[in-house]
Amino acid sequence: MACSPAHDDELARAHEALAAAQDKSYWLDRWQLDLNALMRRRGASELRAALRATRAVYRSLYNGSDRLRRGMRQVPARAAVARHVLDEERAQGARAATGLAAASARLRPTPVTERLGDRVDSDDPSALVALQRADMLVDALAAAGAEPEQRWLGVGTGAEGVLAVLSEAFPGLAVSSNGEVDVAFAISGWDGAGTPLERVDELHGAVVPGGLLLLATGSGSSAEAVPPEVVLAHCTPDWRVSLYRPGGMEGGRDLYVLERL
Repeated sequence: MACSPAHDDELARAHEALAAAQDKSYWLDRWQLDLNALMRRRGASELRAALRATRAVYRSLYNGSDRLRRGMRQVPARAAVARHVLDEERAQGARAATGLAAASARLRPTPVTERLGDRVDSDDPSALVALQRADMLVDALAAAGAEPEQRWLGVGTGAEGVLAVLSEAFPGLAVSSNGEVDVAFAISGWDGAGTPLERVDELHGAVVPGGLLLLATGSGSSAEAVPPEVVLAHCTPDWRVSLYRPGGMEGGRDLYVLERL
C-alpha cells in the first residue's frame, strides 16, 4: 500500500530520533557514564533548567529569524499585490467619476415626469417637449423655495401644453388667463413675438407682489441672447433675482426666477 508524503515525513523523523537515541546511548556506555547518577548530583537540576532556558532562547531566536526571512521573501510579492489593489481602486474611482459626470450631463430634473409616469403619450413629440419644459420649470421653482400648486400663467407658443401637463401633475394648481397669478413663465424662442425683457414688462402687472416669474433667455452668441447684467439692470428695482441657472433651460437658454417686489 502506498504511503502519503506526510506519513513518509513522519516515519523519517521517527527514524532520526531513534538514531539519535542510539548514538547517545553508545557514547554514554563507551564513556562509562551513569546519566541517572549525574542527574542526581547537586546543581544538576539547575543545569537542566539553564539548558532548557538556553534551548528555548535559541529556538525563539531561530523561529524569529526564520519568520523574518520568510517575511522578507514575501515583501516583494505583497508589495506587488498592494500596488495592484491600489491601481484597481484608482481605476475604479476614475471610471466612477467619469460615469457620474456623463450621467450628470445627461440627467434632467424630473419632478413632473415622476408624477405622471406613463400617462404622457410617448409617441407625441409636442407632449414630450411640454413634459420636459414642465420638469425644468417646477425644478427651478422648487430650488427657489416655492411650491407648484399655485395660480399659473404662461405666455408663448407651447405654453398651453406646459400648463396642461402641470395641471395634470398637480391637482391643486390653477391656470389663469387673466387676473393676478402667483407664478408666470415666459420662454424666449418659443415664438417670435416679444423679447425676453418685453415679456418681463408684459407680465409685471399679472404677477402679484411676492409672486415669481420664470424667464428663459438666449445665451452665448445666439440672436436672442441677453447678458445677465442687462437682465438685472432692466428688472431692478421692480424684481429681485431669486435664482439664476446659466444654460438651465432647453437649448442652453439661461433660466431666471424673478420675484416681484
